[in-house]
Amino acid sequence: MSHLSHDALWAWAEGSTDEQARAEAHSHLTSCERCAQALADVQAARGVLAALPEVPPMPAGLARRVGAHLAQAREPSPSWLAALLTPL
Repeated sequence: MSHLSHDALWAWAEGSTDEQARAEAHSHLTSCERCAQALADVQAARGVLAALPEVPPMPAGLARRVGAHLAQAREPSPSWLAALLTPL
């Protein structure tokens, strides 16, 4: 087995893998120090993310401007941020 992907490690840490994938990953983790360390890093990151405060909702006016800009934009321009923050 090759090394576990970041997606696989995050799924393992979240407990969202099926039984077979979990067993295969467990077998690999017991013999691969690199993946075991990567899993420890993922678990630490999950702990930090869980401790962050909830993100407040976007103000309605900004949400409308973002939506309008995205609907019109084909490719981002250098002034995309200024366009979003400028009142209509």
